[in-house]
Amino acid sequence: MKIYAAIRAYKRMGADNAIIRKYISEEYEITPTYAQNYIDTVEEDERKKSSAK
Repeated sequence: MKIYAAIRAYKRMGADNAIIRKYISEEYEITPTYAQNYIDTVEEDERKKSSAK
């Protein structure tokens, strides 16, 4: 999904979650709460991938 890709890109650029939440909610016209849910999902996926290595 494009939202997940955008979050990963912002994270690679070093943006913190508050900035990512703001940009994602504006870009995809969702509430900041929904944006945070997407961020949480990306972070959980990253934790699972790093612990699997």
